[in-house]
Amino acid sequence: MKKILMGIAALSFSSALLAELSYTNVGIGYRTSDADGVDASGIRLRGSAAINDASFIFGSYTDGEFDDAPIDITGVNLGLGVNTPISEVTDLVATFEISDGEIEGLGESIDVSGYSISLGLRSEISDVVEIQASVAHVDIELELLGLTEDTTDTIFSVSALFDVSDTVQLSAGLSSGDADTLDFGVRFNL
Repeated sequence: MKKILMGIAALSFSSALLAELSYTNVGIGYRTSDADGVDASGIRLRGSAAINDASFIFGSYTDGEFDDAPIDITGVNLGLGVNTPISEVTDLVATFEISDGEIEGLGESIDVSGYSISLGLRSEISDVVEIQASVAHVDIELELLGLTEDTTDTIFSVSALFDVSDTVQLSAGLSSGDADTLDFGVRFNL
């Protein structure tokens, strides 16, 4: 059961932080996750909007499946972040995110909910490359047939964004905790 929880957490939580550094953007990506040999993959639609110079809201929708079983995963995440510059090219970023999802398959439906708190850095290391690194505490609750199971994890993430144009960036990232994930995508800064 813990493998399933970490699979949904890895697909749902976006511990890679949201990028001068743009906090207003939309994107689409592909994520693959491995939790002790249990593989899952899916597509995630994401968006972020700056509230002001020091805060932003963000959200995502994930649709995925386990690779070796007819089990579907869907999830919706919403969050609030704060950012403060620590240099001309680097921001310190903290986020709080809630998640609600469902795992369906083999005649079962499992509700999954949780939250994530993260702290990280975003930095433009060149005119065309931005790197992000964070550590997140994730708490997941799974409910099936009236029974509830809780689990927590610490997730370390690192990612890079590569400018294609003033508004388009390609992204690649790696997260590691109870599950290891790889992310690839494209982001449009608005």
